[in-house]
Amino acid sequence: MLRLRLWAWWHGYKLKPAVKGQAKPQAPDRARHVIRGWTPARIEAAGLLFGTGNVMPWSEDLAYQLCRSLSLGPSSKLVDLSAGPAGSAARLANQAEIEPMAATFSASLADVAAKYYGTAAPRLVRPKQPEGVLQRGRALAWREALHTTSAKAQMLMAARSLLVPGCPFSFMEFVCTKPASDTAIKAWKAIEPDFVPEPIEKFTDAFRGTGLDQKNIDDVTDLYLREVPPILQASRRHLEDMGAATSRAVSEALAAEAALAQARIDALESGAVKLIQFIGVGKHVNG
Repeated sequence: MLRLRLWAWWHGYKLKPAVKGQAKPQAPDRARHVIRGWTPARIEAAGLLFGTGNVMPWSEDLAYQLCRSLSLGPSSKLVDLSAGPAGSAARLANQAEIEPMAATFSASLADVAAKYYGTAAPRLVRPKQPEGVLQRGRALAWREALHTTSAKAQMLMAARSLLVPGCPFSFMEFVCTKPASDTAIKAWKAIEPDFVPEPIEKFTDAFRGTGLDQKNIDDVTDLYLREVPPILQASRRHLEDMGAATSRAVSEALAAEAALAQARIDALESGAVKLIQFIGVGKHVNG
């Protein structure tokens, strides 16, 4: 019952006290929440869930996996295309002692983040206009950005245009091992309608089309499932202590963001979806 009350509080519901002999109340369907794009309320909600400035979960082990895969050490330079409003870049700096630069292809995210974080917000970069971007970054990282588009090849080529020869590139993405009709995948898509469920072949074909030297394709699902659920649990405890200190818009965005995070975890735990890391290196002109 305590767990149900916590779930209800998280999603903005009040449960009436149980009367002896009555059936326990059921939690409402989380699929009523729908997420599309980035709004100020969603950015604030994501920061409450994942840490100020973050738009996705980060942990020391996730940062270590990224740095290890790109052979980054202290003082290495990195352009983080999935930085959100500068949060993950700051965490990479603190946890891995590297020099990250926050960047994004999303004009809407950059615009909203700039209002919250000013000069610390991610820099908006445009394909084939890398001047000034890689002056501070040698490696390039991208995470969880392609599963909401069918134009995967075009998006990867846009990232490819920012690389200079010899620089490593990593992207982590959700790939489907089951058809879109799978229950867990449908539950995810109900919350995030822009989710485009596609098999790993779509990603490998797009990756191959970039012309990068392909180094590794690794399944990091277990790492995600080990690291992310505790982050959400800690956030729930923290936010329960805060009480109803947020606006209605942020509360609704928080409920939706939490529902989406849980739907992703459910899909990964069911085996219908995997989180895969693709690693390549920019080719030199002569080879």
